[in-house]
Amino acid sequence: MFLKEITESQERTHGIVQLNSLPRPGDLETIRELGINLLGYLNGITAPGTAYLASISPGLASEDPRFEELVRGLQHLVAADKLETKLLLEMGVIGRARW
Repeated sequence: MFLKEITESQERTHGIVQLNSLPRPGDLETIRELGINLLGYLNGITAPGTAYLASISPGLASEDPRFEELVRGLQHLVAADKLETKLLLEMGVIGRARW
């Protein structure tokens, strides 16, 4: 669904890109060629992570065989992802956990 949204858009989209493995020499350049600009590394909890905050081009080359080789998944970022939990609670976007 997010992939369709990206390719139908006229503007770059922000999201989280998870790679299949840690990048090898040359992988970051290939990822840029595919239309993904990695903006920041998202660290794993118990080991090095493979997820990055990214700006994704509407011309994303998802049909390129290198895309499937390198990219495990894409996740869209929405406004609620950028807001503090306290504000989201006040707005009623999320509810309080009841433990």
